[in-house]
Amino acid sequence: MAADPQPEVNERTGEEVGLSDIVKGYDADGEYVLVEPKELDEIALRPARAQPGDCGG
Repeated sequence: MAADPQPEVNERTGEEVGLSDIVKGYDADGEYVLVEPKELDEIALRPARAQPGDCGG
């Protein structure tokens, strides 16, 4: 029998957060930038590229 998943909780308020309210994003110099699911799909389809300085040697 699978364990019940733990509820997501807002760190500031301690209130439970519904799955429909959870978003993905990142902090860019104090501004939170949201990443939409469609954008994540597009990123996942791109081939990986080496970053400058990643020559593996």
